[in-house]
Amino acid sequence: MKPPLVLLLLASVAFQVLAGPLYEVELAGRGPFAPDFVLVTLACARLLRGPGPWLLAAAALGLVADALSLDPWGAHAAAYAAAAWVAGLAARAGAASWPPRALALLLAAASGGAARAGAMWAWRQDSAMPGLESVAGSAVWEAALGLVVLALLDAARGTVPRSCRGAVPRSCRGAVPRSCRGAVPRSCRGAVPRSCPGRLVAPARGEVPRSRPVDLRSR
Repeated sequence: MKPPLVLLLLASVAFQVLAGPLYEVELAGRGPFAPDFVLVTLACARLLRGPGPWLLAAAALGLVADALSLDPWGAHAAAYAAAAWVAGLAARAGAASWPPRALALLLAAASGGAARAGAMWAWRQDSAMPGLESVAGSAVWEAALGLVVLALLDAARGTVPRSCRGAVPRSCRGAVPRSCRGAVPRSCRGAVPRSCPGRLVAPARGEVPRSRPVDLRSR
């Protein structure tokens, strides 16, 4: 996991502690529902980035969040690990367009909320377990915020230079595996999204040669 991403996740922890309560909202007259910006940032980063120690990072962030909150130890760690796992499943399935991403964020947020509620109830069995309404409301709000975060992260990654646009076929939609990275010139590596599911989509096979770099001058 690269330093900029680690700093982004740590910044989300600080933002959650300092400004999280300011973003509580009511949905359809119910609530208020409070978002978890660490969960949102972690799920978005997992959707955009490739494989890595995500569950370990999620557990570590969760323990930091637990130390800064009044929740029982392990509540946030369980939530973040569940959200990272679900987002990882969506990334491997190739959630590259906005509708699948929105669904992935919703499922990740719901899984994280359910895991956190279960962990809190396990520690405090004398209290009532949070209901489905609380988990669902927070998940919807977090998924909406996640789409904004995804748009910002996409914009921060920059656009594909004109000289590199022929290096990756449009029909590949980010499905260029690591084993094919040598087929793309180094100057065009930024044109290959990090959300690579690890395989070439069927219509795109053969368009990116595995054995030799793409010669842009021939295009």
